[in-house]
Amino acid sequence: MTWRVLISAPYFLPVVEHYRSQLEAEGLELVIADVKERLSEEELLPLVSSIHGAICGDDPPVFDEWTLARLGLNPAQLDPVVARERAELHRREELYRHGRPALDLSGRTVIVVDDGLATGATARAALRWIRGRSPRRVVLAVPVGSPEGLELMSREADEVVCPHRPVDFMAVGLWYDDFGQLTDADVLAALRTGAEG
Repeated sequence: MTWRVLISAPYFLPVVEHYRSQLEAEGLELVIADVKERLSEEELLPLVSSIHGAICGDDPPVFDEWTLARLGLNPAQLDPVVARERAELHRREELYRHGRPALDLSGRTVIVVDDGLATGATARAALRWIRGRSPRRVVLAVPVGSPEGLELMSREADEVVCPHRPVDFMAVGLWYDDFGQLTDADVLAALRTGAEG
């Protein structure tokens, strides 16, 4: 699988060029956007939505506001992408839960586990959704995270557990030997194993 990464900050280009071969070897397709020459919304929306946004349940989407501002976009312009992604989210929820309702989180300690933390959009969406269900305490646990993302999440969670906090963090996938996309079958097999164990 190839991940497309939009690079829009001119000051970041020397770093990207320095690590380009390593990043591409890890399956990242680098898309360099010259922000002086505006990309069309048709070109831009799929890139922004796949990198800098997240949804959870029916809560409002969470976007990396800095990136949207830098690209001259507002959240309303992403409504079609959000609607498509929300439909996919609901499909997965139904498939993975087998018709069971969401757990009652009120008064409980909830531990959110993510594969890593870059901008924090995904974790932020999950933490805010969980907060809306009145838990007693929320803990975010990630194996690796960017210093900036971890700082932001310390404001969203009661505790953030992250053993690996590299100052040269570039992308979550670079810290894994295998960072392939999971299929529905993978998730269902893991859920069955967890239920049996």
